[in-house]
Amino acid sequence: MLTSIAYDYIQDNDYCASIPWFKEYVDSMTSMSQVMEDPKNRAAVIGTAQNLAICYNNCKEYDSAYSVFRRILSFDPQDVDALTGVARFQQQSGRKAGDSARAMRDAGNEAASKELQGIRDQRFDSARVVLQQAFTLRNDKCDLAAEYGLMAAILQRYDEAKAAFSRAAELCPTTLSIGFLW
Repeated sequence: MLTSIAYDYIQDNDYCASIPWFKEYVDSMTSMSQVMEDPKNRAAVIGTAQNLAICYNNCKEYDSAYSVFRRILSFDPQDVDALTGVARFQQQSGRKAGDSARAMRDAGNEAASKELQGIRDQRFDSARVVLQQAFTLRNDKCDLAAEYGLMAAILQRYDEAKAAFSRAAELCPTTLSIGFLW
C-alpha cells in the first residue's frame, strides 16, 4: 500500500510527496532481516530504495539521496546505480568546494582557497575511486566509462582516463559526448 501511494504521487510529478511513503516502506523492509536475507525480496526493496533516492534528488535533498545510496550499498556493495549515485554526490561536493576556492582566491584569501582546493581534490578522488569500482563491475556502460574517465583526467590520472575513454569510444563511437556529464 505504501509504494502504491508513492507511485500515485510520482504519476502526478510530485516526487517530494512520495518520499515519506517510500521512506516508510524502505525503513520497515530493511529492518526485517528475514526480508533482506531473501535475494528476491532484497532486490525489490533495493529497487524501491533507488526510487526513494531519485525522489530525494528531484526534490534537491541530495544529502538524503546520498544516505539512501550508502544504505543500498550496505545490502549490495556491487550495486552500480548506488555506486554511481555516491560518486555523483562526491562530484557535486567537489565542484562546490572548487567554486568556493575560486571565490576565496579572487577575494585574496589564499589560505582558505588552498584548503578548499584540497577538499575539492579529496571529493573528486573519492568520486573517481567509486566510479572505478562501478566501471570494474560494468565496463559495458558508455556513460559510466566516460564519467570515470573524466574524473581521472581532472585528477591528472591520465593512464586511467585513457583506458576509460578508450572503452567509452569502443562502446559508443558516434554518440560519446563528455558535455552531458557537466
